Amino acid sequence: FAARSVLIVESCGMTCLLLRQAVKKILPHAHFVTGQNGEEAICLIAAEKNRKSNDENYARADIPTHGFDIIIVGAHLFAPRNDKQNCDTKTYPKSGFQLIRLIDSEEKTADDICSISSDGLLEVTPPRYSYLVGLSNNEVCRKELELSGADEVWLSNTPQMNTRLTNNLFNSLIAKRKKGVYFNRAA
Repeated sequence: FAARSVLIVESCGMTCLLLRQAVKKILPHAHFVTGQNGEEAICLIAAEKNRKSNDENYARADIPTHGFDIIIVGAHLFAPRNDKQNCDTKTYPKSGFQLIRLIDSEEKTADDICSISSDGLLEVTPPRYSYLVGLSNNEVCRKELELSGADEVWLSNTPQMNTRLTNNLFNSLIAKRKKGVYFNRAA
């Protein structure tokens, strides 16, 4: 197991920096990307999926459904600045809740990846889902993030990266990405 890429979506630049430093302690070799709002997040996800699709080091089954292995999203995101809008922002998530809900709903409709193995078996691999972490400083937002589809919610913007949190993160990501099922093509 290796979480190779992490997207952090947080409007507060200082919180984003501290969070990146904290997560980097447990994922020192991961590629980190940051965004400040839902529009940037959607654009960064599309760019990462495209980058990995064109990289010969990534098999299709190795590309996470939303480009990044782990996506960390703050509950409250600022709206994009008018001078930076690339598209009609009415269509983009305006909060962390909406962003997580959008990603979760897209994951629920993701198709399995089918291929033929070298021994002639049909290999069906479930999508490589991104692990969604919500950030909140209060219990009300925690519940809303969970209802939105977050796999985990951290009740601090800069959680202490201890062994328990690290193990929970890795074990939960592995559980979300179940192994593929193999079928004999001749059957």
